[in-house]
Amino acid sequence: MNMIVSLLNLISSNWKFVTVISLFIITSISLYPHEEISPIETIHDKFYHVIAYLFLTIPVSLNKPKYFFLLYLFFILLGGFIEFLQPHFNRQQELADFIANIFGIFTGALAGHFIREKYLKQKN
Repeated sequence: MNMIVSLLNLISSNWKFVTVISLFIITSISLYPHEEISPIETIHDKFYHVIAYLFLTIPVSLNKPKYFFLLYLFFILLGGFIEFLQPHFNRQQELADFIANIFGIFTGALAGHFIREKYLKQKN
């Protein structure tokens, strides 16, 4: 348990670095051209969107800077902008992907809040 708390503290104290790396990875993967996916793979694709944006949001939620809502809004806008750009990178533009991104952001915000309250209480 101490190792988990240590890892959470490390992520929380380096939240800016972790967030920038996450943004770079998500943007790179989202704009990398690939073949069209089958309808069965579509469900997995939405799950991946949720997970990616959940992990993008958790470091911010663990640290909870005073402007965290603006960061969440930035993540939402970035997800929409990436969806807007995808047809130029041989990718499919989908509203469902954007909705999955937003769901991941809200889930990450809630998860980060509960993790912070349970394991990092001494921070706030």
